[in-house]
Amino acid sequence: MKYLSIITMKVCGLTATAIALFVSTILASHAVDLESRTLRYSVFYGSRDAGELEIIIERTDDTIKTTAISHLSDLARMFLPGQTIETWFRIEGEKVLLDRGHILDHKDETVSSEFTIDRDNGVIDYQPRDDVPIEDGDHFESTSFPIVLMTSVVESIAGQTIRDTNPKKSRYYVYQPPAKEKLELNGKMYKTWKVTRNKRGDADRTVTFWLDRKDQKVPLKIISTKKGKSTVMTLLNPS
Repeated sequence: MKYLSIITMKVCGLTATAIALFVSTILASHAVDLESRTLRYSVFYGSRDAGELEIIIERTDDTIKTTAISHLSDLARMFLPGQTIETWFRIEGEKVLLDRGHILDHKDETVSSEFTIDRDNGVIDYQPRDDVPIEDGDHFESTSFPIVLMTSVVESIAGQTIRDTNPKKSRYYVYQPPAKEKLELNGKMYKTWKVTRNKRGDADRTVTFWLDRKDQKVPLKIISTKKGKSTVMTLLNPS
């Protein structure tokens, strides 16, 4: 039952879902609008309660930090360790760039794996594993939480390829055209952007976000699907 690692290491990919997306000439950043806040999500793997995921967003003038903390259900705790994923981004003009991240295991409070986007040397510096080359044209997004998507012009993402990155691995995803859709949550109707990205070369591996069109494009719901099985995250404390 690896379902919370699916979230905490892939948010989205899920949160367990490297957040820096597209070239600034393609996607303008709205990082100035992003505020510090704490978000809580219920997490279900199929019909099974996997617990909750707490996302803490901390914003300064030139950085954004996200902290994704897994609060496992009793069932999930039988199979998975509790983890915290911390991810850092830097703001450079119109761009939000993924910088680095690590996984902190709750059992012994140690960092089990980490990465740094080393653009000067053209590699993703992974510890303790080998470095991975950065390819020409790579634009990064975080598996743990889609900060770059939230700070981008949603209408411009169709067809864009991003390198979804976390402290363990990095994979390419392609964004499908976004659509306006209404979503009912806790008895209230929200106007959202529905945004889906597919793993390159694997159309069955998808992540879909419903972004609040009024509240800083906060993800109200996230569904990550792999081999026909889905992990569903639903925001518990919407505005």
